[in-house]
Amino acid sequence: MPGPDTGNMELLHLLGSEQQRQEWLEPLLAGKIRSGFAMTEPDVASSDATNIATQIDRDGDDYVINGRKWWTSGAMDPRCAFFILMGKTGPAAPAHRQQTMVLIPATPRASPWSATTPCSATTTSMVTPRSCSATSACR
Repeated sequence: MPGPDTGNMELLHLLGSEQQRQEWLEPLLAGKIRSGFAMTEPDVASSDATNIATQIDRDGDDYVINGRKWWTSGAMDPRCAFFILMGKTGPAAPAHRQQTMVLIPATPRASPWSATTPCSATTTSMVTPRSCSATSACR
């Protein structure tokens, strides 16, 4: 299995909820879908996670992702069903504890390339938004 699917499988296995494993991991393992990984950013050496600039901010029960990603691995595969995006949630924390990864379904309205994409997230597990658009918070 080529990257980023292998790493995303490991993340879902270790951190995903039972629902996420059924919805995303099982079809990924079966080769029915593919996934993307959004870490690289245009203005920083983002292969080092401590340089990530994309912000993930809490807004009530939701999180708002604000940043710019490029060279998103797996994005061009027509079977790409979701992305895992790395962003920063704890800028005051020690350098290697500031990052969070969120799972974003690959729908026309929820794209990791938009300047502001609202979505749900958590620092201890991956949360799949129930619905997302580039102009409204996830519900």
